Amino acid sequence: MRLILHIALVFTSIFSFAQDGYKVTIETTNYENDTLITGYYYADRQLVQDTLIGTDGTFVMEGEASLHPGMYLAIFKPNNDFVQFAVNGSEQNFTMKVDKNDIGRVTFDGSKDNETFYQYIDFIQSQNKEAEIYRKAIEDAKARNEVDEEAEIKMAEIDLKVKNYQLNIVSQYPDFITSRLLKSSFNIDFPEFKGTEEEINNQKFYYYKDHYFDYIDLGDSINLRMPYLHQRITNYVDRLTPQIPDSIILSIEHILKKAAPAQETQRFYISHFLNNYAKSKIVGMDAIYVYMVDKYYSSGKAEWVDEETLNKLIDNANMLRPTLIGKKAQDIKVIQQDQSEISLYDLDSDYTLLYFYAYDCGHCKKATPFLVDFYDKYKDKGVNVLAICTKRDTTACWDYIKEKKMEGFYNGVDPNHRSRFKLKYDVRQTPKMYILNREKEILIKNFPAEEIESIMDDIIRIENEKKKALGSE
Repeated sequence: MRLILHIALVFTSIFSFAQDGYKVTIETTNYENDTLITGYYYADRQLVQDTLIGTDGTFVMEGEASLHPGMYLAIFKPNNDFVQFAVNGSEQNFTMKVDKNDIGRVTFDGSKDNETFYQYIDFIQSQNKEAEIYRKAIEDAKARNEVDEEAEIKMAEIDLKVKNYQLNIVSQYPDFITSRLLKSSFNIDFPEFKGTEEEINNQKFYYYKDHYFDYIDLGDSINLRMPYLHQRITNYVDRLTPQIPDSIILSIEHILKKAAPAQETQRFYISHFLNNYAKSKIVGMDAIYVYMVDKYYSSGKAEWVDEETLNKLIDNANMLRPTLIGKKAQDIKVIQQDQSEISLYDLDSDYTLLYFYAYDCGHCKKATPFLVDFYDKYKDKGVNVLAICTKRDTTACWDYIKEKKMEGFYNGVDPNHRSRFKLKYDVRQTPKMYILNREKEILIKNFPAEEIESIMDDIIRIENEKKKALGSE
């Protein structure tokens, strides 16, 4: 096994459970290096706990305060081969023995949790070896369009044996780290559903989602330091949730509510979701970022954030807020080449492309020809374009319009920024594009110019379908 270490600092205390101290002695054989690294899981990361210098192959990790329970790692240089070991609240003074030439065989003295964990690994390996024989027999039978009933019975017996073994550990040692690992892998038992096949599948899906965290207590802070937590949370948000902001927000709130008893876990995932959607490239996901800032940062709940960072987050959310998908675009007035004013709201069309550009912007120079071609093709389909040059040199703006053959657009400038378009439309960089409907509501933004025709086709198709649906009611 290989581990890529993400060496980082965690500013919350990892020594909060007790004050009795800990001592983990790691005795190695066939390990010639005098340095061994210990680490631990922390959501989606593996962080360094300590760097140990050994004597005659023996390394000691110790401290005056107790270790936070969770799964830990002993990492061997130079290739970062590693073994895992459990630390629970009551077993914090134990010895583990590792042969570097047989790294999968680890023994313990003073830790029933770890003995149970590695006994379970041995048990599973033996059961998998036996099951493989019957699995192959079942596959061979399928290839012959037959059923090997004896092999299927044997497989069911093995599955039951494994399940009973797991349940016995969980029942006998409920506070063990091993028990938490096993419970995280338990399947959800479905009740009997009735209806059509489609209805049954839908019921199963929603039941599965409702009970997804039955065997993982998000309110138990130990789970933040277990290898399964982050993947499960990510799967819930990314795969079991429709990928639209409102639905994602509901799932995030579901997770954060369950995590509330574990303050450190909730704090981590508040920050995680904020950062995740701050950097998302998916159109419309900035609504989740704005929601997170409003709910947890502007409200003062994120007391761990310093004032400077907090102000930046709030300012950024305030810039994004007026341009969220579905919001009505704010009116702006700019100056045309004949010095007359034109307002965004003056444009009477089914759709408006609002285009902010700069004549010295390389990306704008690439984007503009796509938009010119687009307008030529779609101007008879109810599309208008308002293009606004963001620079102060208006002469250069008009020259650029002529050079790029943009005369068919409504073109405007605002050298003194009287319309405050940069604030109203978050124009911190160019090009910046929005497509609006007749009511000047934002339908989409921040898309590649080369994709505008396919995007517009989808918008027109969807809008036409809505009109037909309304007409048939």
